[in-house]
Amino acid sequence: MAVADIQNKVINKNNEGFPAWLDFDKLRREGMDYLGTLSGNLWTDHNTHDPGITILEMLCYALLDLGYRTSLPAADLFSRDPDSTGEDDNFFTPAQILGCNPLTILDYRRLLVDIEGVKNAWLTVAEDITIENICDPASQPGYYYSVISQPAPCLNFLNGLYHVYIDIEDNSEKDEVIASVKKALMAHRNLCEDFYDVTVLCRQKVGVCADIEIDNSVEPETIFLSIIEKLRDFISPSPQFYKLKQLLVDKGRPIEDIFAGRPFDLINSHGFVDTEEFEQIVLHKEIHISDVYNVLFNIGGVTAIRNIRLQNCDGSRCTDPNANWVFKLFENHVPEFSLDCSGFRITRNGVEIFIDRSKFQEYLNLNFSNSGKTTSKADAGLDLPVPTGVYRSDLADYYPLENDFPKVYGIAEGSLPAKASTLRKAQSLQLRGYLLFFDHLLAGYLSQLKNLRHLFALKSDPENQHTYFVNSSIKWPGLEKLPTKQCSRDQRE
Repeated sequence: MAVADIQNKVINKNNEGFPAWLDFDKLRREGMDYLGTLSGNLWTDHNTHDPGITILEMLCYALLDLGYRTSLPAADLFSRDPDSTGEDDNFFTPAQILGCNPLTILDYRRLLVDIEGVKNAWLTVAEDITIENICDPASQPGYYYSVISQPAPCLNFLNGLYHVYIDIEDNSEKDEVIASVKKALMAHRNLCEDFYDVTVLCRQKVGVCADIEIDNSVEPETIFLSIIEKLRDFISPSPQFYKLKQLLVDKGRPIEDIFAGRPFDLINSHGFVDTEEFEQIVLHKEIHISDVYNVLFNIGGVTAIRNIRLQNCDGSRCTDPNANWVFKLFENHVPEFSLDCSGFRITRNGVEIFIDRSKFQEYLNLNFSNSGKTTSKADAGLDLPVPTGVYRSDLADYYPLENDFPKVYGIAEGSLPAKASTLRKAQSLQLRGYLLFFDHLLAGYLSQLKNLRHLFALKSDPENQHTYFVNSSIKWPGLEKLPTKQCSRDQRE
C-alpha cells in the first residue's frame, strides 16, 4: 500500500485556515447578515442569482485584494522606489534612534571602558564629600557660606558627586588616557552631577598555589590551560566586547536594552558589552579563597583541590598552608593574576604530572595581553541597516469593479453591443455610476497604502504637503456621460 506523503500541499475545499481579511466566505456571511438587518422584509431574495448579491460578492472579492496587499511585509510597503534619487532620510538606524546619554553609574562605566587605553572603570558615589570639604573658610579667606541648621534626614553628603577609578591598559600613556576620560565624562555629564576626581588604579600582582587532583578523562595540559584562563578571568577580568548581532542572536538580548544609556558613536566604539556580564566585574577590596576554590573545582576533570592559597608577587614562595581565607588588596589597587609567582602541583591517582609551562608561554603572553577590544573598527557591527523589501510599483494599481461582473450585466468594457437600445445603455451607465462610489473608496485606499512611506517621512516634501492621496490613474471609459450637476425637480420629472 502506498504511503501518503505528508509533505504534499493541497487546496482545502473547506476554505479553512485563512485570516479574516482573506476569507471570502466570512466576508460574504457578514455582508449577508448586515443586509438582512438593513432591508428587513423589503428584500428577501438573497440567492446568488440576485443582482444585489452579485454586487456584494464583487465587493467582497475586491476587499480580499485590499487585505492581501495590506498584509504584505512592512519592509515591502515602506520600500523605496529604486529610481528615486537623493539621500534616503526616511528612517533612523537602531544606533541613531536608540542611542542616548548615559544616565546610571553602569552607563558611565560602559562609556569609559570603550575609551582607548581603559581596561576597566568604576564609579562610586562620593559620600565622603561634604560642604566643609569643598567650601573651607580656613583655606579660602573671605569666603562665607551658610550651613542648613537642619540637615536632610537621609543624606549628609553632597549628592551628585562621583569618584572615578580607572584601570589603564598596559603600554598606554597615562596622561592621554586621563584626558580622554575627563573629556568623555564632561561631554556626557548630567544636570546637577559632577565627577569629583579620577584615580588611576595600580596593579597588585597576585599568585595562586594549589595541589590539584584530576581524573583520567582529561589531558593534563588541557587542564593546566583551563586553570590559568579561569583564574585570570576571575582575578583580573576584562570586559568582553561583542558585535550587535552577537548580543541579539547568540545571547537573545533585547535591542532596546543593548543601546540603553549608550551615546551614538559608530566610529570610536569597540563594540557592546553584555550588561549582565559587565555588572559582575566589581572593584574588589579583597579576594575570598573559597571563591577561588569554586572557580577551580568547576573545571571539568578536577576531582580534588588541596593547599590552596594566594600571595603577593614579592618574591616569596607558596609555602604557608595556613594562609588566611581572605586575601586583602592594597588601597586603590586592582588584582592582576600572575603566572610567574603561581604554582600548581597536578596529580593523577596520587602521581604528580610534569607540565612544561614553556610550551605555552607564548600563547599565554598573547592571551593575557588581549584586552578584548577589537583592533579594527572598519566592520565593527555596531548598527543594523534599515530593513529593505521588494518595491511594489503596482501597489496602487486598481481594476474597476465593473470589469469583474458577468457580461450579461453589460457594464464591463466591450460587453454591451453597439446596437443596444438607449435605455439599455442608460441602465448600464447608471449601474457603473453606482459602482463608482465603491471604486473611489477602494482605489483611494490603495493610493494611501502606496504612499505610506511619504506619510511616515521624517521630513516633509515641499512639493507634496498633503496627507490624503487620490488615485487619479484609474480610467473609466464613458463615465464622462454621467451628469455632473444636480438636476432640478422639473428636469427629473
